Amino acid sequence: MRPSQFILLGPMFIMTSACAAPQTDAPPEAAPAAVTVAPSAMPSQTKPAEPTSTLTVAATATASPTPTAAPGTLPIRAETLGQLRPLWSQEYVVEEADESCYLMDCYAPSQVFGVDFSPDGSQLALGYCEAPRENRSNPRHYRFYCESTPQVLLLDAATGEEIARIETGDIPLSVAFHPERPIAALGLANRDIELWDLEEMTEFRTLSHSSKRTGVERLGFSPDGAWLMSLGDNQLQLWNWEDPPFLQGTVDNIWRAAFSPDGQNLATIWLGEQLVRGRVYDLPFTGKFSEVATGGAFTVAYSPDGSLLIGVRSDGTSVFDAATGKLINEYAYDALGPETSLTQTGLFTANGSLLWHVAEFGAADAAEITCGPMLWDPRTGKGMYARLLDETCFDWETGFAYAISRLERIFGPDQRLLLTLNDGQLQVWGVDPAQPAVEPVCLGMCGEG
Repeated sequence: MRPSQFILLGPMFIMTSACAAPQTDAPPEAAPAAVTVAPSAMPSQTKPAEPTSTLTVAATATASPTPTAAPGTLPIRAETLGQLRPLWSQEYVVEEADESCYLMDCYAPSQVFGVDFSPDGSQLALGYCEAPRENRSNPRHYRFYCESTPQVLLLDAATGEEIARIETGDIPLSVAFHPERPIAALGLANRDIELWDLEEMTEFRTLSHSSKRTGVERLGFSPDGAWLMSLGDNQLQLWNWEDPPFLQGTVDNIWRAAFSPDGQNLATIWLGEQLVRGRVYDLPFTGKFSEVATGGAFTVAYSPDGSLLIGVRSDGTSVFDAATGKLINEYAYDALGPETSLTQTGLFTANGSLLWHVAEFGAADAAEITCGPMLWDPRTGKGMYARLLDETCFDWETGFAYAISRLERIFGPDQRLLLTLNDGQLQVWGVDPAQPAVEPVCLGMCGEG
């Protein structure tokens, strides 16, 4: 890397198959409720360490108003960006991870795999294996196995306190809460999708994804809860998870996918032999699609109101009209500074801004690198960046290693909380009105208006 550069870091995110015979239990109809489990029914567990975090402010702090809200209760937006702080943290690190394959999928430094917030933002689900190991019997070395008991940990999202554990059939690589009902879908390394009733704490159905090596790497319910999407081995499958026939469609060569907010469309990144294209499928699924000129985009996302579709490339972001597929704007990341690069998509906020993470490099001999969150308007290209020193700041020598490590960021549904997970280092962030506010600075298209 060269001096005076930025790196934008964001979340990692977000098929013909036979299904296992459904179990007799029907999915629950009740509204989501907090999960409780009798102590005698829970496996042995270690209570997470007391949350600890430190944060150094890299800019001169401005005066903060008298606190009027508890930490983590205000939404993350432009007015509160400069008071974003870690609320709690926990390590889920595999000390004996095989560093010889650090740049390959066989590297398992983290005990946590899939993550998701509950619909009301009160709980956090973590796909967990205390002792993950590489399955070297697989020629491609893609799949892990668990020498301990694979589980899903249910935590209090605001404090990190453990609520319950769910034992699963294999490592939970992906986790998804149903948006309206007390149901969780768990995507496993053995290609099963377990559907759980979180009130009764029972599994009521198992579906089988047809990937060959990686298992179910990504899962997601449509916003209305009618459809379940699974993704593994670049194969997408769409499920009517509630009624047979469960499997509704299979599409190969899919890298990423996203439901539209109204649940009527599924946008995907399709990988051809020498090209990458955006394809938007109508729901219910028929296999028909329209194409969007996303170029070399590696992921897509809809704005909260469904009006915009963005395609994220390594050198920029394209903004499309979601209804017509017409290109509205295109922004190159070098507008933020020389040699800017992007590893993943940003997170949409309720008002349609994108939350990125920016790492700002100074001189090559600098001891630290300034970094922090940026809210970016995809309609104007203007970004407001708060220079905070957080868990993603590092010294110059380890900068490149960090940039390619497995960073994941997800929002809670009410956008009060932000989760970061990097090689087993988990932190949950929120606005803390008691902290001094760092004045955001403008990056990108910062002209008047």
